Amino acid sequence: MLSWRPRIRTAVPLLVLVAASALLPAAAAAHDGRGLGDGDTPRAPIAAAAFEAAQDEAFAALPRETAGGRCLRTEDVDGVGDACATRDGLFRVVLDSGATITTHGGDAPGVGGSRAAEAPHMPGSTDALANASVADIQCATATERHIELVYAYPSNKPNRIAAVTGPMRQAIYQASAFIDAESRAIDASSGRRLRVLCSGGLPVVQAVQLPAAGTGGTDYQDVVDGLLGAGFPSPTYNSTSPRRVVTFYDNPASSGAAGTGDLWIDDDAGAGNLNNKGGRYAVEFDWGSSHLPHWDVLLHEASHNMGAVADAAPDASGNGHCNDGLDIMCYADGGGTSNYTTSECTYERYDCGADTYFNPTPAPGSWLATHWNVASTDNAWLYPWDAVWNDGGVPDVTPPTVPGGLALSASTWTSMTLDWSVSTDDRSSVRYRTTVDHATADGGWAVDATLGPFSAPHVVVSGLVSGAPYRVRVVAIDQAGNASGEATLLTSTLAGAPQPPASVSVALATSSSIDVSWPAGTSSGTIHGYDVALQRNDGAWRTLGEATGTSVRLTQLERDSRFRVRIRTRLVDATLSDWRTSDEVATPGTVLDGVAGSTAPPDRPVVRVTVTGATTATAAWTASPGAISWAADLIDGTGAVVRTFPRGSATSLAATGLRPGTEYTVRVTAWAAGIAAGSQPGASTFTTAKDTLAPGVVRLVGAPKVAGARVKVSWRAAADNVAVVRYELQRKVGTRWVSAARVGSAARSATIAGLRAHATTQLRIRAVDSAGLGGRWTSFAVRRR
Repeated sequence: MLSWRPRIRTAVPLLVLVAASALLPAAAAAHDGRGLGDGDTPRAPIAAAAFEAAQDEAFAALPRETAGGRCLRTEDVDGVGDACATRDGLFRVVLDSGATITTHGGDAPGVGGSRAAEAPHMPGSTDALANASVADIQCATATERHIELVYAYPSNKPNRIAAVTGPMRQAIYQASAFIDAESRAIDASSGRRLRVLCSGGLPVVQAVQLPAAGTGGTDYQDVVDGLLGAGFPSPTYNSTSPRRVVTFYDNPASSGAAGTGDLWIDDDAGAGNLNNKGGRYAVEFDWGSSHLPHWDVLLHEASHNMGAVADAAPDASGNGHCNDGLDIMCYADGGGTSNYTTSECTYERYDCGADTYFNPTPAPGSWLATHWNVASTDNAWLYPWDAVWNDGGVPDVTPPTVPGGLALSASTWTSMTLDWSVSTDDRSSVRYRTTVDHATADGGWAVDATLGPFSAPHVVVSGLVSGAPYRVRVVAIDQAGNASGEATLLTSTLAGAPQPPASVSVALATSSSIDVSWPAGTSSGTIHGYDVALQRNDGAWRTLGEATGTSVRLTQLERDSRFRVRIRTRLVDATLSDWRTSDEVATPGTVLDGVAGSTAPPDRPVVRVTVTGATTATAAWTASPGAISWAADLIDGTGAVVRTFPRGSATSLAATGLRPGTEYTVRVTAWAAGIAAGSQPGASTFTTAKDTLAPGVVRLVGAPKVAGARVKVSWRAAADNVAVVRYELQRKVGTRWVSAARVGSAARSATIAGLRAHATTQLRIRAVDSAGLGGRWTSFAVRRR
C-alpha cells in the first residue's frame, strides 16, 4: 500500500494495528509457552469482509489531507482516532500535540483462515522461551537508547500495577530471548537482545494513569495522547529522544485489535533510518481473558517500531506485515501485495526465510544487506553480543574464573554495596549475576533477590532489613552461557535503623488547636528531629515541617473537623523511619471558653532590612517572647502583596528578583502557641539599589545573510545583571548613525532592508536593560553585490 520514495523530503510514519487473532488465533487456546494460559482467546470475532467494508466506508467519508501532508479537518475513526485520508489511501491520525502518524486502520479480529493453528517453535527458541529471565535482556540507563515498559490504565479502572509488573517483565524477557535465539539460529556468533530501562538490575515498569475510557473501548490515539501528556516523548520524525515506550493498556481497543505500533516507511540502510529514532510507541490492549500482557504481541508491536516490515521488502504484504509464514510478523492483512501462506516454515520464526526484515549476517548484495535490517548493528534498540558457541568447530564449554575478592565496601541500614575483582574468560567478555539470600528460622538460607547480569564488578543491593544477616553469591557468565563457580560472602546490614516513636498522643488544646506529643524515636545514628504530618477528615496527608523536640502544638485548625497526626524520625543524614500515626481528635463546631493553653498574641516583631543589590535584599526580625512561628509578606509601593513567605520558624528571609530602584515593604506577623490570631505586624520599608551595570556585548551568530536588498542578522542573548529589554540596531548614513531596527528581548535575529547595490553598509547592535542602560556596540559591515 505504501512504498518509500527517497526523493520525498517528508517521510510518513505508518501505524500498524495488530489483530488479536492474527498473532494468537483461537485454535491455540492451550498453553504453548508463548505467554497464553488455558482459555486465552481473542475477543468475539467479526467477519473480515464486514470489518474491511466498515474501514473502507470510514475512509471514503473522511476529509482529505492537503498537498503539504496536513489535515485541515478530521473525523473520528473507530480504533484509530481523529484522522483524515492521505493521498496514499491511509488514515492520517492527528495527536493533541499537533504531531501526526499514519495507519492503514485496524486489523480485523477473528480473521478465519488467515493463518494455520499454532505451529511449534524451533527447539532452541522453545528452550529460550521456557527459561527466559532478566539475563536475556540488556539493562540500560536512562541516558542510553532503551525501551521503557509502561502499564497504563484509565482513571475509571483500578491500578493493577502489582498484578501486571511480574508478567510484563516476563513478557519482555521472552520477547528478547526469542529474538536472541532466532538470531543465533542464523549465525551462532550473533546474539541480539532488547535494550530495556532497568533499576536495581530489573526492568522498570511504570504505572501511568490516563483519562477515563468510554464504554466502547479506546483508540490508539487516546493512549498515545495520554502518554504524551504524562511527559513521554513526542513521536516526531527527527526525534533525538533515547526513549521508546512499550505499553500494556488495561482496557480493550475500540476496534477489538490486540495491539498497535507505529512504523516509518523508510527502508534506507544505515543508522540514520527513521526507524532508528526515539519516541516510538507500541501498545498492547487488554484483549485476552488473562488480562495480562503477551510476549508475542509486545514483540510484534516493538518490531514495528524497529522498522518491520518495509513495503518494498521481499515477501512484504504492503500493509506493514509479511506473507511467508509461519512468522511473528506475517499474516493476511489485506495489503496491496498480500498473499499469505503457512507453507514456508515448519516452525514459527522471527523472519521466516531471514530475508524480509531480520538477518544478522545477510548475504552480500541481498535486500537486507543493502536496506534497513532490524538485525543490523545500526539498530540502536537491540544490543549485539558475540555468542561464541564455536571456535574452529569446538564448542565453548569453559566457564569464566570465579570472581575474586568479594567484599562489602559500604553498608547502610537497608542497603549493601559489594565489589569484587574482574573474572576472565578464554573467549569472550563476562557479565555477573548476584544472588542475595536471607537467613531462615530453621538456620538455612532463602533467596531474597537476584540482580543482573551486568558488566561491572560492583552492585548495590537495597530494600534490605536493618541488622539482618545475609549471604551474597556472585557468579561470572560468559557469552556462551557458561557460569563460573560462586564467590560467597556472609555479611549484614547496619543495625539500629531509625524507628518511629512508639506512640503519638493528641489532645485538644483550644477550639482550633491540638497538642501533640510522643516518646523519642530510636536509632544507632544521630536523630536530627521529627517530621510532623496532619490529616483532616480522612483526606490527604500534609507534611507541616520538622520538630526538634518531642511535642508540638498545631494551631489555626478548622473547627468541627477530625484530625490525625503522624510522626517519623529523621536522622542528621536525612535517613527516615516509617511513620507512627495517632488516634483521631476532633475540634468543636463552636468556640469554647476556658480551653487550656490559650495565650495572648506575642509582641510586634521589629523588622530590619538590608539591601544587598539592585534586585536582592535580606530581612531579619526579633524573636518576640512567646512567638514560635512567623509569616511574612513582601509589598510593593502600590500596597499590593507581590510575594508571601510561608509561616515557619525562621526569623529571616532573602528576597530576590526585585526591581532596581524600587520601594518595597517587608511585613512580618508573629504567632504564639494555642492562639488563633497573630501579633500586630511589624514592617520595614526599603528601596533597592539602582541598576548601574550595562548589559554585556552582543555576539553575532555566523555571518549576516544578504539576500538582495535585505540582510538578516542573528545573535546570541546578551548577559545582564537584571534583564535585557530590547536590542537596538543602527545603520551608518554618511557620518551619522540612524536607527535600523529595534526588537524585544526574546528576539535573536532581525532583517534590515534598503541595502544599496554594489555598496558596503556599516551596521551595529547593542542590548539595552530595564534601567535604560545600553551595552557596548558590536559593529559589522555587509556588502550587497
